Amino acid sequence: MDVSESVIIISKTDTDKIANRFYYDRRGEVIRSDITPLAAMHGTIVSVKNIFKWYPARLSIIKREKARLWPEFVQLMREYSLAWPEVRYNAVITILNNLRH
Repeated sequence: MDVSESVIIISKTDTDKIANRFYYDRRGEVIRSDITPLAAMHGTIVSVKNIFKWYPARLSIIKREKARLWPEFVQLMREYSLAWPEVRYNAVITILNNLRH
């Protein structure tokens, strides 16, 4: 699908003693996986690197419209939080020379 450069998913269930970590390439294929003693609480962490790297038009829209898109993203996270209160959501988005929101 080529949406991002890479994706890392770390997951740990209540019954797991250690977390599973999966590395995906830009096409969504698992390129590596391991079981690692990460100090992670139970749950899942998804990390996406360089989203839209191969779609410069979409990336430029995000960069140009980030002031408008950020509140929409925050509202979406609020709606998810209300729909599934047992799930904790945390988002860190880094755009334009590592400026954080």
